[in-house]
Amino acid sequence: MSVSFYLRSGETAFPSCPSCGGNMAFNPAPDRECADASCLGYGPEMIKSTPELNVANANARVIIRDLLGYTEAEVYEGELDAEDVKLRLSMAGYRAAGAVRPAAQQGNVYSCGLDLERIQSYIETLGTLAELASRRGEPIVYN
Repeated sequence: MSVSFYLRSGETAFPSCPSCGGNMAFNPAPDRECADASCLGYGPEMIKSTPELNVANANARVIIRDLLGYTEAEVYEGELDAEDVKLRLSMAGYRAAGAVRPAAQQGNVYSCGLDLERIQSYIETLGTLAELASRRGEPIVYN
């Protein structure tokens, strides 16, 4: 199971083909001959342009409880106020070392652990999400 942190207003976009400049939404060029096999005259497939963070349930618990310090929040589903997350993330760097978990095995169950580098990447991605959410006046949703 996993938990995703995202914005409801997530955006998608058709990137332009680097070979011919074709773009499904803005510059369709179905008649153009393009050497890029993935292009088909329209540019590559649609991509999600708003960042998203998808983590294992155990790591979601670390993010919500250990890094952000929410003690009463539902761990696997809810909404987070963007301004509050930005404030809490300013302190998350100090809590990161305490959130490190070693890899472990118990019978047939494996835990890959959580290293400081991964924790830092979570903090950076959440910071980007919080900034975008703040500008758009919406919460960060997780489920």
